[in-house]
Amino acid sequence: MSKRTTFCIAFAVFMLSLASNASAQSTAQESSSKSPVSVFKSGPGIAPPALTHVDFSADISNSCERKFSGHVELSLVVDAKGVPHNIMFVKPAANDADRLAVVVASIDRFTPATNSGSPVAVGQLLEMKVEVCVVKMTQDGQTHEYLKLRVEPTQKLKPYDGYPSDVVFARQLLPSNPRSALAGRIPKIGGGVSAPVPLATPEAEYSEVGRHKQIQGICIVSVFVDSFGLPRDAVVTQTLEPTMDEKALEAVYRYRFKPAMKNKLEPVPVMITVEVNFRLG
Repeated sequence: MSKRTTFCIAFAVFMLSLASNASAQSTAQESSSKSPVSVFKSGPGIAPPALTHVDFSADISNSCERKFSGHVELSLVVDAKGVPHNIMFVKPAANDADRLAVVVASIDRFTPATNSGSPVAVGQLLEMKVEVCVVKMTQDGQTHEYLKLRVEPTQKLKPYDGYPSDVVFARQLLPSNPRSALAGRIPKIGGGVSAPVPLATPEAEYSEVGRHKQIQGICIVSVFVDSFGLPRDAVVTQTLEPTMDEKALEAVYRYRFKPAMKNKLEPVPVMITVEVNFRLG
């Protein structure tokens, strides 16, 4: 199985994990509006939020083809109902632990912060250690790789004052196939929509064929960056050589971003173009 297929399937599992929590998520999205929401900062009179227990046992597996882990720091806004919004990377692991960390943070629930006894929205930093298990499953005669947790994630909540005093909760989700007709609804950079800011851009590795043939040049990749700052549905638009193209895609799927922002208030998905440069020596 190619790395590209593995990444795509991993993200499909990510979306399925979110779907398992669809009721709470949809309720949160329906209750939110495009009107700005005031975000309070830690200080006198503000009682911080606290994590409530979530049972992740159904998502844990020890039958692993491969194991790896990641330490991830995410920022998020905990609203007055204890639901997280505008989840973004502060320090990504730059591997698929990031994807599971976003799933976990999306499912997390909190006792809300209070200001003089009244629930309020606050910015928080969520430190997380994720132990990842890659499992193989066969469906319809085909074997695929999926991401699962090995153990319950370790999480620690801290104050975070990096959000503006007002935010708009992100509601724009990418479709399962971003290049479908629905993709036309995805915002374009410019006119109040800022470009994603790279946080991690691991260098692409040479393939054995590329190194043997001493191939050098640029591979151009178009990719959607979702409202979490994760790359989705990367496609090579300027090819270099098939095995080198695959290495370029592997690298781009490890990129992490601060997502594009609409009017500096709302994280939104956008499509960008990435140049992956291969140079020997």
